[in-house]
Amino acid sequence: MICFISHDRGGSEYLYEYIKRYRIKKKIFCLKGPAYKFFKTKIKNLKNFSFNSLKKHKIKKIITSTSFINFYHIEGIKLAKKEKIQSYSILDDWNDYKKRFTFKKKLFLPDYIIVYNKYAYNLAKSDFPNHKIILLEDLFLKNILKKINIGKRKKKLSKNKNTKILYLSDPIELNTPSKSKMKLYNEKNVISYMCKNIYKIAKNYTIRVRMHPKCIKDKLKIKKYFRMNNFKISFSNNKNLISDILEHDIILGCETQALIPAYYSKKRVFSVIPNYVKKENKLKHLKIKELRNIK
Repeated sequence: MICFISHDRGGSEYLYEYIKRYRIKKKIFCLKGPAYKFFKTKIKNLKNFSFNSLKKHKIKKIITSTSFINFYHIEGIKLAKKEKIQSYSILDDWNDYKKRFTFKKKLFLPDYIIVYNKYAYNLAKSDFPNHKIILLEDLFLKNILKKINIGKRKKKLSKNKNTKILYLSDPIELNTPSKSKMKLYNEKNVISYMCKNIYKIAKNYTIRVRMHPKCIKDKLKIKKYFRMNNFKISFSNNKNLISDILEHDIILGCETQALIPAYYSKKRVFSVIPNYVKKENKLKHLKIKELRNIK
């Protein structure tokens, strides 16, 4: 029996691809937040368990997703150590690996770390040189590419002459490590910078905003930030990310994972991290263009 533990939506998608890849039948779940909502749409009659109830089951492995905002996965790793259960964690991002496994200044590592591409493998090996890192084929990316190809075949030609821009919001403040850095790097400043420099990439355009799952409650704030810069926007109600991307001509964002399918859809994609923020883009290996580098 394998127990899957997750809180974040992004990580839960990788867990789901892992389950499909290995056709895992004997499994149980400890899920919270966006991960629970995601798996409810994928698994009929989903049964969700608490950590306390796991002792009733013969668990051979615990596999977690990770997060640097929520520490639910660390509770799973601690439980695995306590009960002497083999533990694995899947990394679905390219930054803050040590932070993801640090709780109250103490490092909690699983027995194995799973990554899905060579770039992530090298980063993980750099952070944890003596740890066991497993590199698997990126089935999640394969699934994205498949959806993009299907979406392109279904896409209807637009008669709108304006350039359609999609801005992908990002929980920047949640991801910024210190208050001093947050004063410069926050979504309010990002939107202001983007509005002042958008003329470099488009002239006649409309802007639609797709809210990050962790930022849904901030819709009014986002609208206010654009209005402060004399920009009118609309919000996307499309539940399908790929479909949303394919409906637009230019995709903007900072470092959200949603930029990955945008990049592979071969749309014009730009990172809008301001030029005054001394920060390397975690998606640099994709060679996404940066607005701050355009004259």
